[in-house]
Amino acid sequence: MALPTLYDMCQSQTIVNMRAGLWSQCQENPFTRVPPKLVDKLRESIFSMNFRQLPNREALLLLFTSHRVKKLDLSCFLVNTGGDFQYCLQHLRRLKRLNSLSLDYAYCEDFDLEECFSSLGEIRHQLKHLVIKRNDSMAAYHRFPLNVVIDNCENLETLGILKLSAINLPLKMNTSFRRLKRICISMTSDCLGQVLRYCDDLTYLLIVGEFRVDESELQENLSHTSALKLQTLAIKSRYFTRNAMRMVLEKAPNLEKVCFSLDTESGQSLLRELGRSIVFYDEFLNERILNNDAISCLCFLPEDTSILHLIGGSSSSSVRCPCVSTQSQIVVWTPPLSIERKVLTVGKNS
Repeated sequence: MALPTLYDMCQSQTIVNMRAGLWSQCQENPFTRVPPKLVDKLRESIFSMNFRQLPNREALLLLFTSHRVKKLDLSCFLVNTGGDFQYCLQHLRRLKRLNSLSLDYAYCEDFDLEECFSSLGEIRHQLKHLVIKRNDSMAAYHRFPLNVVIDNCENLETLGILKLSAINLPLKMNTSFRRLKRICISMTSDCLGQVLRYCDDLTYLLIVGEFRVDESELQENLSHTSALKLQTLAIKSRYFTRNAMRMVLEKAPNLEKVCFSLDTESGQSLLRELGRSIVFYDEFLNERILNNDAISCLCFLPEDTSILHLIGGSSSSSVRCPCVSTQSQIVVWTPPLSIERKVLTVGKNS
């Protein structure tokens, strides 16, 4: 059957948040490796369904992704919350090549987070890039137990906790946390010094939160690290001081980009004083730029780009991830609030 026909059938009653024309961006038909019987079975279930009965969601998930998937924004496939969320997670076990996963916390807050991650089975251990976000007006009031993620996904290189307040940061003893190369988290307490001290391979760090920096503690932690690999550092806190910025700059010789809660003149004057040639972004405090930079620089950075990850932008502009390969197949993105979804064509004709 024709691909648009199948898409049209699914669009109206199951995946209402997927935009028309999505599959036209695919350089390879995503259904080509799906058994024909599975496609027919799905079609029959959709034809026979009524408005009170949805087709098997995990079947839809596998159908729309197939076993080729290496990156997945799961929230795109869930229209309603309910008992089937954890059921969907269990079926991710069949995606044996999955290494990058993005979740919307709104779908899992009603479940035991430990059970949710346990249901992933062996997939937990192959995940290298994980982003958990919440895009609603109450996001700032939600606490996220970061230790649960770290304990279950010990091979992560990238971790993003966006628009949630992370708690229970396992810094000193947990070797899994120390393997991280890219971190983007929201915190209500000062963790900058400890992160720099214990994460030797860190290249990208973004911390957002209204925390006060203990300069004596920061100095103590920095005395035990050289932060040689750190290239990008962004701190969004109005309590972050010029002196704290100085201490960090002096211990991170390879920094290329910095974003601090300082005015442009103060930040640039400090860079000149230290004789450092570093790009300073004061406009990082703009919420849209903050979200886009966090996503484009953090969420899906691995060299393996079998699926295009749309970065997003305002209604008048979009940002294209610099690492996207010309063999990208599918566009999937869940944008921040008030930001319109847009599809970018990437490939030979782009």
